[in-house]
Amino acid sequence: MMRTLSTVCNDRSGGVAILFALTLVVLVLGVGLSVDTYRMHNTGTKVQAALDAATLASAKLLGAEGAPDGQVRQAARDFFDAQLESLGIGGVQLKSFQADIDRDQTQVTASVKVVVPTVFSSVGGGLIKVEFEPSSTAIYKQKKIELALVVDVTGSMGASGKIDALKVAANELVDTLFNSNPVPQAVRVALVPYSAAVNAGSYFDAVTAGGATGGSWTWSSWGGWTAGATDTCVVERAGAEAYTATPPGAGTFLGVSSGAVNLNYSCPTPTVVPLADLADGVARASFKSSISALTPGGATAGHIGAAWGWYMLQPNWSFLWPGSTPRPFADPDVMKIVILMTDGEFNTSYENGNMNSTTFTDVGSSGYQALQLCSNMKAQNITIYTIGFMTNGNAESMLKTCSGEDNFYNADSSSQLLGSFQDIVAKLTQLRIAS
Repeated sequence: MMRTLSTVCNDRSGGVAILFALTLVVLVLGVGLSVDTYRMHNTGTKVQAALDAATLASAKLLGAEGAPDGQVRQAARDFFDAQLESLGIGGVQLKSFQADIDRDQTQVTASVKVVVPTVFSSVGGGLIKVEFEPSSTAIYKQKKIELALVVDVTGSMGASGKIDALKVAANELVDTLFNSNPVPQAVRVALVPYSAAVNAGSYFDAVTAGGATGGSWTWSSWGGWTAGATDTCVVERAGAEAYTATPPGAGTFLGVSSGAVNLNYSCPTPTVVPLADLADGVARASFKSSISALTPGGATAGHIGAAWGWYMLQPNWSFLWPGSTPRPFADPDVMKIVILMTDGEFNTSYENGNMNSTTFTDVGSSGYQALQLCSNMKAQNITIYTIGFMTNGNAESMLKTCSGEDNFYNADSSSQLLGSFQDIVAKLTQLRIAS
């Protein structure tokens, strides 16, 4: 009996089966856990992609087109469902889809509850499942744009079809900006034609104290020069305000001149146009008409054009054009842009130094004065783009210094001029997604 008991006690052959059974359970659990982990990750990735697409599309609808809340929410749900269908998610439950709208931030946040059954969901009556709730937030940042289009209408623009190429490119810029579906006051553009001066038009009296700033002369019938304004063109300011955007007033009025001061003087026919709202059909049509009416003539006082591009973006000049008041520079949602285009060297100036020099390192030359203005504009966070249209190396060097090389465009043909305008427009809208 003792020998039999000893044999039974020493028999361990069944332990292998028990160990195998326990190991098998662990292996099955491990495989099931791996499958469930992969499935949850795969499902989460696809659902997140669908949410991102839904919020991005609906936020653009909200920001670019100003759609009502109900339409935005429906668009978010439709894009989400379409994405899920294309991504092929099966065997999971999606519940409580929700799209929340924040109009102040132009933001849409979408979320959905995801229920993923596990491998062992049949155990315990199917109660084993994993739930999680991914979300996505999209902010459509189509910043408001205030753009001053400063264009060369000098005599050389009348050659080789250049003025016509400018009109085509500038009008397409307007159309492209409008086709981005701006809400009212979201995209506004000003026009500054320049040659040997800038024609202030109806604003002449206000910026020069009625032409009484002492620099305007007219040829009298008896053969002598007499003081007095003969046109509505202005030149640069002298002294401490030469390179500032201080509004015109006592001691800060803009200068006037004539051929008696500089033989290069002439007054271009096209006048300045303050910021026009491209969402306004009447204003847009009028603005395009001003572009189409551009005519060439005269020398190149590019620094005066650059200065007026700056003035057009200044809130403190709004007393001149109250219906086109620029927004504050401190507004983070506004882009202030100057596009400065020329087909040659700046060669005409009236105050502050070397008159008619084409060397932009000569103090007081048009190129020199333009660079002082460009530097001060950039210090005010104005982005400057420059375009050299069939220009020489000296002009290109000055333009690159003005805007920075990254924002300089060299256009050697009409098609390249058009492409330069198109590329600039493409940079003016920002789109950001965070999830």
